[in-house]
Amino acid sequence: MPDFSFSRFVNVAKWDVTVNRKYYLRLGLTLMLITSIPVLTNVIGMLANVLGITQDMLVAVDDMLPFEASFFFGMVMMMMGHTFHNFLNKGSRLNELMLPATSCEKFLWHVLFYLVFPVLVFMLGILVSDMINAAFVSMLVGSDSVHSLTLVVLKHLGYV
Repeated sequence: MPDFSFSRFVNVAKWDVTVNRKYYLRLGLTLMLITSIPVLTNVIGMLANVLGITQDMLVAVDDMLPFEASFFFGMVMMMMGHTFHNFLNKGSRLNELMLPATSCEKFLWHVLFYLVFPVLVFMLGILVSDMINAAFVSMLVGSDSVHSLTLVVLKHLGYV
């Protein structure tokens, strides 16, 4: 890679984020919603228990780590499938290929973006769903029953 230029790489990144801003925003919000589904289903189950509806399939927050891990790996695989979304039609293919950068710089930007973006969205989705979970559980059951999914993930990773 002797002709790799970091300034051209940054310009490709700026161009791609500017041109595909709405696409990336919709994709990020969708991924965040997918990340929040297990926690939100737990809140619905807790609401059912508070209302007196017994539910044997209620999943504790501590048991959600395998679900979240599978969502995370699914998100990474799905995002890697979006690496070449700029080649869907003739106009976007021409725009992508006519950028003043090498193919290596363009490809490296897409791969790095689609590997880093889902990780950041996943972490943000976990934090948002943790806050939603804490708010609903403290309203329904009381603040003594609030469990943090983020804390569980950090414990399993060995950071706490």
